[in-house]
Amino acid sequence: MEPAASAAFLRICAALVGVPAIVTDEMRSLDRNVLRALFAGEAAPGTPAGAGSDSSALGPLACRLGQDRTKQRHDAFSALYQKEALDLWETAAQWQPTAELHRKMAEMYAQAGDVKLARRHQGLEKFRSGVDALRLNRLEEAHAALDQAVAMLPDHASAWFYFAETCRFLDRPERAKNAYTRCLELHPHHGRALRGLRHVSAPAGE
Repeated sequence: MEPAASAAFLRICAALVGVPAIVTDEMRSLDRNVLRALFAGEAAPGTPAGAGSDSSALGPLACRLGQDRTKQRHDAFSALYQKEALDLWETAAQWQPTAELHRKMAEMYAQAGDVKLARRHQGLEKFRSGVDALRLNRLEEAHAALDQAVAMLPDHASAWFYFAETCRFLDRPERAKNAYTRCLELHPHHGRALRGLRHVSAPAGE
């Protein structure tokens, strides 16, 4: 085992101390070479060049470990273990962000007294919920969630873009125009926002 990969694998083991039952079951189902490569910041074996690391298995693992730590220490609610759970969930959110994960993190940060991070994750929960609804063509539901997301995350370019998309699909061109414009203020080279803005700014009939 190469030195870098060995050190990376030790970091995994250190992070998982205290939950042996889950670790054993999960680790046996994962390819060690994939784990080593991910934690060494390399592409997973067999991944095409430029595709990045295959983290699909590690997101759920980190999430489950965060849940397990929270359950194990709920009675004492130790600040140490609360931090460990949040650190694991933050890692899971980087790999596989979901609305449910952000909801739980918002609750944890609120209990820890971190109002700023609690609000951020509340906004990210609304953002993920809105995008999920939009992909299922539930436009009113998506619009409502993303409207809340941009209120909580005023500097989140993607939230503004998807909010603009729902406004356009619901035939609310002025709101769409304002939202696309805000997205482009935050991300001037956002190609889809540029196309969307041109679409809603074009004279009727063109």
